Amino acid sequence: MELTASVIQNYSEALYKARSWIRIVGIVSIIQGILTVLSIWGVVICWLPIWMGALLLKASDQIRTAYETDNEDEYLSANEKIAKYFKLSAIFVVVFIGVGLLGVLAAVVVPFFAKMAQ
Repeated sequence: MELTASVIQNYSEALYKARSWIRIVGIVSIIQGILTVLSIWGVVICWLPIWMGALLLKASDQIRTAYETDNEDEYLSANEKIAKYFKLSAIFVVVFIGVGLLGVLAAVVVPFFAKMAQ
């Protein structure tokens, strides 16, 4: 008799093998959020990396449960959490690129107008 892996185990195997890395990124994200609160600007945004880290930690647990118990609901929930993490991460990056570009623009434009006003 040949044993075959279930469909859920086949789909979740790659994530199951990477779950410890997912967990590490989640923990580092939470630590980043905690350290971010130490800055003035960080008080406003510190919740975002903490939330993202919590999503990854929960997804890691759900991936393990889905793989070991062949639970489709846990697998789907883990995938939703990982998808939400990447959406939030993309928004985070786009916003900070925009803020960085505004900072560079201000660093160029403000001295130019200050010099013209003299």
